[in-house]
Amino acid sequence: MLQALTLYCPSESETHVNRALPMSARSLLAYGDPRPVQGWTRHDRMARWLHQPTPMPVAPVTAAMDLADFDASAFWVRLDPVHLVPDRDTLVLFPAVDIGITEAEALALITAFNQHFHGDGVRLEYGAPDRWYVRVAQPVDIQTVPLPQAVGANLHYVQPQGSAVRYWNRLINEAQMLFFQHPVNETRREKGLPEINGLWLWGEGVLPELRAREGLQIVDPQGEPFLQALSGLIRADYRKEMLESLAACEVQALFVHVQDLDETLLSQVHGLLQNKQVREVLVDLGGETAWYLKPSHLRRFWRRWFSPL
Repeated sequence: MLQALTLYCPSESETHVNRALPMSARSLLAYGDPRPVQGWTRHDRMARWLHQPTPMPVAPVTAAMDLADFDASAFWVRLDPVHLVPDRDTLVLFPAVDIGITEAEALALITAFNQHFHGDGVRLEYGAPDRWYVRVAQPVDIQTVPLPQAVGANLHYVQPQGSAVRYWNRLINEAQMLFFQHPVNETRREKGLPEINGLWLWGEGVLPELRAREGLQIVDPQGEPFLQALSGLIRADYRKEMLESLAACEVQALFVHVQDLDETLLSQVHGLLQNKQVREVLVDLGGETAWYLKPSHLRRFWRRWFSPL
């Protein structure tokens, strides 16, 4: 019997996450109990539902997967390539995954960065075309905003804080000027492609002590690197392919990360609850409230006519 099922279904636009839900989802969640999750970041939600400490530093988690010589005792930051576009009195940020940066382009820019800042003792390390790292020997006083939260935001209000801000801002500004005249961006301009003209600092921290989760399976058709990396660290089973049947799952706990709650998935979840094949279900749609359900909740017949959203 499946002990726990968690469905994490963040919308592309989390502000309006509840508006496009099918009626079957609203009907199912009407039976559940709300749990406030306001203010949690995407990565902290995933870590909490996997029973890990929060806030969870993203940089050391993904670095553990990306880097062969990962050092768990070091302080890590992500310094990811981005495309910045002026818009009135601010800048609009587009992450590297949206502008098609290649491995060759990333490596060329990282090489130029490391040559330029060699005297400063700062070195970028390549993890993936959109994941770049800096390892620091000891923690620094910096508090940043996660990259997903900066996308579409007014960048004036999501700048880093802390006593080390001035140093990192200088470094990033110099890197932006260096990248502007680099052949990678000259070629991209000629081809009409978005420039790689910025770096976003985020994910800072030392890898915390994590709780092993044998018996947990993570199903992630979205291919979230953070989830894949965290699954390896906590010894959970990770797969990108969606399960044909949740009822046939033979693990103790199941975490499913999908973009939308479709009718097939909803029907399976309802069936698990109705047939008492799962002890508890938690549904997080990326909004300010998550929903907790048990098989006994389906007896709350008076709730079926009311939408919780």
